Amino acid sequence: MNKAQIDKAVQKAIATGNWMIRSENKGGVSPSANAAGFKWKPIGQWTIAPDWRPIRECGHGLHGQASEAGGYNDGGKYIVFCETRGTRVKIDSNKIKVGKARRLLVGKLPTGLTFNSSLDLSGCDLKGITLPNKLKNKVIW
Repeated sequence: MNKAQIDKAVQKAIATGNWMIRSENKGGVSPSANAAGFKWKPIGQWTIAPDWRPIRECGHGLHGQASEAGGYNDGGKYIVFCETRGTRVKIDSNKIKVGKARRLLVGKLPTGLTFNSSLDLSGCDLKGITLPNKLKNKVIW
């Protein structure tokens, strides 16, 4: 995807609510012990959870924070904005999981983002990050 295509996909994800924020380590690698080094596809390509199950418990999906459930951070250094596709499952009020998502922005958050819950960015490199323009509860650093 080129920059214009990414920008368009970001705005569509925000408008439709089909997005999540997650953290990762260098190269799209999930830092979570549960994910055991799971590697996401390159920016703009869809990643599919190999063990997807739409049940309300951890595991079996791609995890992150979203407007309806925030406060989860698995400890990665880089903040990532993803577009999601398909069923979204809210888990423990602090995270969601999906079966399919694609990384669109690494190391930055888009303008126009709204959160209805907390946003945990602890441990992430926030250099140059502009926080969401509306956050109803709190941001955890």
